[in-house]
Amino acid sequence: MSKAFSRMHLMTRRFAFIVSMLSLCLCQAACSRGTKLPKIKDKVPLTKVIGTVLVNGVPTGGVTVHYKPESPIAEQREMYTRFFTTTNSKGQFALKTYVTNDGVPAGEYSLYFDQVSTDLSEIRKYGEGDRFGERYSPPNPPIKKITVKENEPLDLGTIELEAAPPPSK
Repeated sequence: MSKAFSRMHLMTRRFAFIVSMLSLCLCQAACSRGTKLPKIKDKVPLTKVIGTVLVNGVPTGGVTVHYKPESPIAEQREMYTRFFTTTNSKGQFALKTYVTNDGVPAGEYSLYFDQVSTDLSEIRKYGEGDRFGERYSPPNPPIKKITVKENEPLDLGTIELEAAPPPSK
């Protein structure tokens, strides 16, 4: 395969990726305007859980923190609960149930992590997949298991992860 063809193929894939991401954002914005979830009655008590993620020793934004309930939890309304959050630019995160940073119901959770970049320099360096090479995602064991107790805020401290080495070219 010629270098020109390979470069053209890569540019076409990037363009398709960017267009698909923009389309997804537009669809989400259009759908979310008209869709209002009904008010939730009888919300369960939530406990704040916070932490910080370092990647290769550096606080890193854009890392997705997945928290999987491992025990029956009081809140079973799947349409309201999304069991993931994303770190901010300082690597900090707070688990959520109904809205950002509101906490989670008491129970046991397994924590998993991934980071899929949309930054072209990161994609060039690590490829289009998970920056961690899926080492911190199921079916691998969780990075951390936590027990959340009602009305006892939990600071997970620093969670250190290592990026997968860039693919060899």
